[in-house]
Amino acid sequence: MKTSKLIAGFMAAAVAATMAASVIVTAADSVNVTVSNDKVKAGEDFTLTVSIDGIPSAGMNACDFGIEYDSDLVSVSSVTKGELIPQVPDSELAVSDPLTTNIEDGFISVIYGVGTVDPAYYLKDSGVFLTIKGTVDEKAEAGSKAEFSIVPINRTEKPSGTAVNKNTYFGLIDGDENITVYTPTITDGYVEVLGDENPTETTEPETTEPSEEKPTETLGEATKYGDVDCNGTIEVNDVVVLNMYLLDTTSNIPGVTAQGLANADVEKDSVINLVDSGKLINFLAESIEESALGKS
Repeated sequence: MKTSKLIAGFMAAAVAATMAASVIVTAADSVNVTVSNDKVKAGEDFTLTVSIDGIPSAGMNACDFGIEYDSDLVSVSSVTKGELIPQVPDSELAVSDPLTTNIEDGFISVIYGVGTVDPAYYLKDSGVFLTIKGTVDEKAEAGSKAEFSIVPINRTEKPSGTAVNKNTYFGLIDGDENITVYTPTITDGYVEVLGDENPTETTEPETTEPSEEKPTETLGEATKYGDVDCNGTIEVNDVVVLNMYLLDTTSNIPGVTAQGLANADVEKDSVINLVDSGKLINFLAESIEESALGKS
């Protein structure tokens, strides 16, 4: 089994597409690669995931990409395998660990080569490929974002590197050294810094009820107790007008005159309140005589 060569072959062939004639590089279906988001306060820890979904039925056994991030805002402490990566027996591996990651200042290198042509150990279906953990800088300003972007790895910047990746690579290497490269649809993620905002105070809506007392100026002489609207009769409308007056906490409502207020003082205590309204209602309900109006 040419596992060691397959791993190295993918990284070289996918980067430069200059493999020997026996190696065929083909483009195939797409896969979705998504970095999640997190929102935490300055100085707190964050967790992001890199998920891959829509993997074609043939599976995937090799990846090569980098993740850029703003090291002024966040630091990355660990990159670990997600549940998408299967546990492969050592006897099937050409390397000790198929996943190699390297955390640098503002950059994470990711290389995955499972080193086996047994489809039982390929990446299949969908799931979390990587989990990234780190900490937001204590001085990070609220509202700022540290973008985590999937990018190619430029190996010319490495001490011993010469290859320039023009693309990120997600693909499949079969037993005949044929390389299938999937087209990635990438969604980058971020860590957003939250502030110490106080929770919005909830103001209970005011319920307006007739006030127990309605301060008034000195009331004049009543012409007919109970006749609040001054139309010469005592009726339900007088109760309505009186209650509207008691509900109005800003100014006298139109239609309630000084004479009307004097007539409304059916309790004859020089204060217009709910007691007067109740007494008017009792009169209209024929519980009391009209002669009781205007008496304390």
